[in-house]
Amino acid sequence: MTSDKAEKKVKLVAAGSVAYDDLATPKGVREKSLGGSAVYFSTVASFFAPVGMVGVAGNDFEESDRDFLRSRKINLDGLALDKNGPTFRWKGEYGANFGDATTHSTCLNVFENFDPVLTEEYKNADFLFLANIHPALQIQIIKSVKNPKIIGLDTMNFWIDSEPDALREAISMTDILFVNRQEALQLSGEKTFAKSVETLLKMGAPRIVIKLGELGAMTATADSRFFVPAFPSKNLTDPTGAGDSFGGGFMGNLARTGDISEANIRRSMLYGSVMGSLTVEGFSIDVYKTLSPEKIEQRFEEIKKMISI
Repeated sequence: MTSDKAEKKVKLVAAGSVAYDDLATPKGVREKSLGGSAVYFSTVASFFAPVGMVGVAGNDFEESDRDFLRSRKINLDGLALDKNGPTFRWKGEYGANFGDATTHSTCLNVFENFDPVLTEEYKNADFLFLANIHPALQIQIIKSVKNPKIIGLDTMNFWIDSEPDALREAISMTDILFVNRQEALQLSGEKTFAKSVETLLKMGAPRIVIKLGELGAMTATADSRFFVPAFPSKNLTDPTGAGDSFGGGFMGNLARTGDISEANIRRSMLYGSVMGSLTVEGFSIDVYKTLSPEKIEQRFEEIKKMISI
C-alpha cells in the first residue's frame, strides 16, 4: 500500500476545496478536470516546499488524480475520502475574451459537510494558507495550529455577502488577506480601489494582497505598497485556478526560504505572478505535469525585468 506521506516535513499547509470541473473555454471543452482551491494551491506550492493538503473528496475521486498529487510529494494525510457521495462539482464556461466565468451549476456534494482535521505535523507547520472555504472553518483551523510564522487567508464574494461577521473575525486572526479587485471593493464597501486598500488594512490583517487579473497584483501594508505585473501569456487556455496558483507561488516561496522580510515578500509576489501565468496556459493542472524548475526561474527573471529600471 502506497503511503500518502510526503518524504519531507511539511512546511506549508493548505486547506480548501477538492473539485471536479466541467468547463468550456475558447480553447476547448473539458469534463471532470481535477480542480479546487486546495488542489491548485498545493500543486503549485509543491514546486517550492513540502506542503500538506486539507480537503475532502468523494466516492468518485480517481486514483490517477490521487497518484498525481502523490507524484508532487504532497502530503495527503489531511485529505479525507468520503464514501457517502461524489466530489464537489462545478460546471461553467468562459466567453470569447476569457472574462469572468459563467457558472452553470455548483454541486457541493461531500464538500457541504467538510470538517477539516489537522494532524500534529500540520498543526506545527510554519505557514498556513486558508483558501475560500466557510469563514467558520477558517477560524476553526486557525485555532488548531500552534505558532505559524504566517497565516494567509483567501475569500470570495459569497462569504463576503453571507458571512460578513465570521469573515471579519477570521481576517482579524490572520497575517495576509488575499482578495481580487472586485472582492476588495465589496468587502471594504468603498467605491474606489485606493480607499478599499486603506479600509481593508483596518480589518486586522497587517498585509493585504489584491489580485488584479491580467493587470498583475499588488500588496500593501500600513506603510508600504508594491505592484507586480502579470506575465503577458500568448497561450491563454483556461483561467480557472489562476488566483489559487498565485497564492501557491507566493506562500510557497515564503515557506521555501523561511524569510518573511519585506524584500522576500516582494520576491514572493513575483513568484505568485509566475505561477498564475503558467496555470492559465493549460487546462486544469496539466501544465504542472511536465513543468521544470528551470522554467519557473526563467519566467521569474522575465517578470523581474518588467519592473527593473
